[in-house]
Amino acid sequence: TTDIDNKISAAMDLVKMHLLSAVRDEVTELRQQIRILNERINSAEHENAFLRQHVPSEIYAQYIPTFIGLSSSNEPN
Repeated sequence: TTDIDNKISAAMDLVKMHLLSAVRDEVTELRQQIRILNERINSAEHENAFLRQHVPSEIYAQYIPTFIGLSSSNEPN
């Protein structure tokens, strides 16, 4: 039974290594996606701030109801 126990232990170690490797790869990919999304958020925020500073208030006021309508339709139910 010692031989069987050793084989089971070795198999479990192998499974654990593969699982940890898969999780590590997934975490790396998710961190990359988070980094990209944060860059997109920062870019959109800078663009938004620039437009708010440089677009005349009359034009900006025309789009506020549109933005409010879009944001409320995108909210989860």
